[in-house]
Formats: sequence, structure tokens, C-alpha cells
Amino acid sequence: MNFNQHINKETTTITNFFTNQSDITINKLLNEGFNCYDAVITSASTTSSHKLFGIVEAKTRDINHDTHQGGVLIQLDKLNSVKQALNEAKSLQKNLNKTLKSYYLVQYNDFTYLFDLECVDYGKLYSKLLPKHTAKDGSNEWIYKDIFLLQPEQAIITTKTI
Repeated sequence: MNFNQHINKETTTITNFFTNQSDITINKLLNEGFNCYDAVITSASTTSSHKLFGIVEAKTRDINHDTHQGGVLIQLDKLNSVKQALNEAKSLQKNLNKTLKSYYLVQYNDFTYLFDLECVDYGKLYSKLLPKHTAKDGSNEWIYKDIFLLQPEQAIITTKTI
């Protein structure tokens, strides 16, 4: 799969998931490959006057959710990039009275999960041998990456992948 096909696949993941969530609106898709997150969303909360604004990192994985025994894989460098972008956004004057959050959307062949990155227990940090650049060039080069394995039951939304 080339890079553009990969980007289109993740854009489809984002669009399909949030289209089926009536209280969540996609404000902007940024899935070009050089952003540290892929979408900006708005979600209504329990009071109609209060909205949550979020940045979303998305992954589409062509495996079942239980392939990585122990949980849903998120790379430490991706997590750090999203959290840094969130902190920078929170520091802007225009966002002082907004509630900003970061999310991780991951679609597997069987389930799709949305995690609130501020509310999950990251547990233990692992170093796992993974493909270096699967999306960009299909390279078979493998390197060790630091990852967390999120527990599926900690997802704020879980759906069966269609």
C-alpha cells in the first residue's frame, strides 16, 4: 500500500466512525501525513451550552484487535506528539475558555475504539519490534518502538467494524 492509499484509508476510518456518532462533528480533517494528529472534532456534552473540542490521532490496522496480546497498541512518539499539540492549543488565548481534549481512534478488522487520552491507564511501557514505515513505502525494515497497550474496556466508544 502506498502512502496516499494509507492516508485515504485513515480518512475513511475517521469519516465512517464520526458520521455514526450523532453528538460528534468533524470540524477538520488533517490526515496528510505530516500532522501529529488527523482530525479536529466537536462534541456536545451533558449541557447543551458546553462543547468539548478534541484532536484525534487515527490508525487503521488490518488485523483483529487481539493480535497484539495485551491490548490496543499506541506508539509513545505518537502519544507525545498529540499531547504536545494539545498543550500548545490549550496555551492559545482563543482557547482559554474551551475544553480541549485528545483522542485516539483505532480501527481493527473486528472492532473500532475511541480512547480519551487523558482518561486511560497507560500501564507499562513496552519496546516492541515493529515495521519502520509501513504506510510510506511498504519497507520490510523493522525497528524497536516504545509502545503502550491500552485496554479495550477503557475506550469511551466501542463499535463493531463493518
